[in-house]
Amino acid sequence: MTRVLVAEDDPPVAEIMQTGLQKAGYEVVLASNGQAALEIALAGSVDIALLDLRMPPGISGIDVVREIREREANSPRHLPVILFTATQDQDEQNRGMQAGADAYRVKPMRLAHLVSLIQSLLPGAPPAS
Repeated sequence: MTRVLVAEDDPPVAEIMQTGLQKAGYEVVLASNGQAALEIALAGSVDIALLDLRMPPGISGIDVVREIREREANSPRHLPVILFTATQDQDEQNRGMQAGADAYRVKPMRLAHLVSLIQSLLPGAPPAS
């Protein structure tokens, strides 16, 4: 089963994402801050990461992406990363993509679109049930 890391500091939003992705057939691992998300991502136990761009306190989603990409520089592994945020700030989107994100989405996201995006970034993984 495909394991999805969801890093979201707002518990109701995290719960909605978790429930929707589980119903779509994914196993969900939650992180409530950037540090926890980074540790989970670097442990290699997830197939894709969905990171809130702004996660106080501490490191942001962009910082997490940068660190993941730096660690992957000497590795054959590539963890697909989707950054998401509630704002439509083009500068933030550009910074996120320059940091190494594979995709960027604005909340709220439709579950069907999110599942489609996950499947497009994980072509070898079985589709959600």
